[in-house]
Amino acid sequence: MIQLHQKQARKTGLAVEQWVATRLQQQGLSLIQSNFQCPLGEIDLIMQHHNELIFFEIKYRKKTLYGSGQEAVTVRKKQRIIKTAQWFLQKHPHWANAPCRFDVIAVHHTPQEWHWIKHAFDAF
Repeated sequence: MIQLHQKQARKTGLAVEQWVATRLQQQGLSLIQSNFQCPLGEIDLIMQHHNELIFFEIKYRKKTLYGSGQEAVTVRKKQRIIKTAQWFLQKHPHWANAPCRFDVIAVHHTPQEWHWIKHAFDAF
């Protein structure tokens, strides 16, 4: 039963990430990569806006009983995202000098209820 729940949660998470990516593209951002994975972690979306590279963490919460999506991005999670972003930049040197930022998008209940936190945290 737990495995089935995890598969459904992952499927829902991917659908929410696709929905968010589409909305961001409608606002002028270009998708570089979704679900970038390396040995250090994963970044949900990597997008470009003008000359800036944006690393997105998408957090979906069906219920906020145990906290909101943005509260789920802990210090440890931020550190993993930063290290994963550094890995991405090393593997894609043409982005090495681009200004970068880290944003969080918290989606609650339905995709229409989303909160975009720009510059959610820094790498330094």
